[in-house]
Amino acid sequence: MNRIERGDWSRFVAVLTREKPQWTVGKVAAAAEALRRCARAQDRDNVARCNDERWTEEASDRVDARTRQVLAELGFEGVLQRDPRGAALRLVLPSGMTNDCGQTGYCVPTA
Repeated sequence: MNRIERGDWSRFVAVLTREKPQWTVGKVAAAAEALRRCARAQDRDNVARCNDERWTEEASDRVDARTRQVLAELGFEGVLQRDPRGAALRLVLPSGMTNDCGQTGYCVPTA
């Protein structure tokens, strides 16, 4: 993880901490890591879908279902994007805070 990616990750963890003040530090860290894993899986699925390499609808459905399950367990809504050039997963935060150009949510870092 380079310096810029570390900054993105630190800001993301800080946002989760502000959004869920009742969570312990351990829960915030675990939630951030679970969301990062989901965002990475979504990103890999988007690239495979775009390149049509080893991509199947069933595998994509499993990735989506797992991501939605994690979001529900953590009490967040999410926006999934199918374009591999952008953030694959955005959180819709209770505060309304966004960091993407379309102001649809807060991008989950993948690095």
